[in-house]
Amino acid sequence: MSDQPNSPHLQAAKSKAQFLIAIAQSDDTPRPNDKTVMKDTFAKAGLQAEIEVYAAMHGWCPPDSGVYNEPLAEKAWTRLLALYGKALA
Repeated sequence: MSDQPNSPHLQAAKSKAQFLIAIAQSDDTPRPNDKTVMKDTFAKAGLQAEIEVYAAMHGWCPPDSGVYNEPLAEKAWTRLLALYGKALA
């Protein structure tokens, strides 16, 4: 994230979407404030957003990834499908 106008967190605030942000712990560790900025941005915009840090390495969801974590990937995919079911119904 950055202060640039095209930073994803600033663009998200212009949306009407619902969000699921699944962050790998390896991505969160070097930038722990990013999730707080996102939470604040979504809250100020009145947008629904679930933001969670998973105890996993970046790339944990694709089955062919070298750091695939099946239990956490299933949790993330289940949450995403639930969001789609609710938001796209």
